[in-house]
Amino acid sequence: MLISDNGTGSDILKDLNGVGIKNIKSTAGLFNGTVTIISKPGRGYKLKVALCLNDHQIVDYLPLAG
Repeated sequence: MLISDNGTGSDILKDLNGVGIKNIKSTAGLFNGTVTIISKPGRGYKLKVALCLNDHQIVDYLPLAG
């Protein structure tokens, strides 16, 4: 799943301690998934979640360019 917006963005090194991000990472972890976040101030966010379902590895074809 890839979600992006063109909002204000943020410095992800400083702003990844919120409850929402922790919940996304925790939920993805329940499915042996990964979460990748790219954001820069003034450039919006890109959030990519890849999950493994039914003990099969999901092939990820979604590029996440900064």
